[in-house]
Amino acid sequence: MEIPTQHEVPNDGPNENRGSPESTSADDPLDSPIAGVSLALYVSISRSLADVGYDATRGPEFAALEGIDEADWWAAVAGWTARMHDDPAVAHRFNVLYTQP
Repeated sequence: MEIPTQHEVPNDGPNENRGSPESTSADDPLDSPIAGVSLALYVSISRSLADVGYDATRGPEFAALEGIDEADWWAAVAGWTARMHDDPAVAHRFNVLYTQP
């Protein structure tokens, strides 16, 4: 699984303010959970993969610990990856959450 870095994800243009963690909103469709997995939960599970050498095939194990079944986990991976690809503001939020202690 590739995780974009801040250097790879520009945060400029018309969506710049939406990319800040303070500006997230339940009304923003880009913040809505995918297959029951919020961005914060996706980050948490993704961060857990560091403990197993970033072996993405182990994602369903960590997702199951959060009550997410395998099919929903893979749907969330595909969905969040697409959102981050399509909107740099979402990728920026992922980076901010991922790098927080």
